[in-house]
Amino acid sequence: MKNDLLKDLAAYTLLLTKWNLMDDKLDKPSIKSGMASLMMGRAIEKAERMLPDADDHIGKGYEELRAMESKGCKDATMMGNAFGEWLSKPLSAYSNECSGNLFKALTTTVYIIDAIDDLEQDFMDGTYNPFLNDGETFINKKEYMRCNVYRIADTVNQAMASIQKTYREVRPSMRYGMEIADNIVFHGLPGSARESFSRTGGKGMLDMLHSRKSRLS
Repeated sequence: MKNDLLKDLAAYTLLLTKWNLMDDKLDKPSIKSGMASLMMGRAIEKAERMLPDADDHIGKGYEELRAMESKGCKDATMMGNAFGEWLSKPLSAYSNECSGNLFKALTTTVYIIDAIDDLEQDFMDGTYNPFLNDGETFINKKEYMRCNVYRIADTVNQAMASIQKTYREVRPSMRYGMEIADNIVFHGLPGSARESFSRTGGKGMLDMLHSRKSRLS
C-alpha cells in the first residue's frame, strides 16, 4: 500500500511538472522548457496512463487560472485557492477534509510567493502577475515592493495564517514526520516569504505587519 502511494505521488508530481511546462510555453516559449518536456516525455506519458483523472484535474486547474487571468483578476489569494481546489481533488482518496484544506492553503501560499519572486520578470516579459496593475509605474522590483508593501505583505501574512491554522487541524492525526512538517510550516515557508521581501528591502515592513497582526489577534 505504501509503495503504491509513493508511486502515485511520484506520478502526480510528474503531471504537475507537465502542466507547469505547458503553462510556461503559453506564457513565453523557451528552449529550456522545450528540452525539459522532451527529456521527461516518456515518464510523463507513463504518469498520464497511471493517473488519468489527476491529469484531467490538474489541467482544469491551469485552465481556471488562465480564465481568471484573462478576466484580470488581481486577488492572488482567490486564484491560489481556486488552483488548490483542483489540485487537491486527485489526493482526496488519500486524505481527509482537513488535509485537503491544508494542501489548498499550501498551494495558495506557494502561488503567492512565486508571484512575488516573479514580479520583475513578469513585468519585463509582459506576462500576467496578480500583483501587477495595468498602467502602474514600475521602475524595478525593489521600488515596486516599497510602494506596495502593505498590500503585498498583508496578502502574505493572511496566507501564512491560513496554512498554519489548517496544519494545526491536521497535526494531531499525524503518525510521524511532525518535526519536519513543523519546521516547514512554521519556519521554512515564512522564511521563504521573508527572503522574497529581504531581496527587495521589504523584510522590515513584513516583520512589522506580522507583529501588528500578532498584537491584534
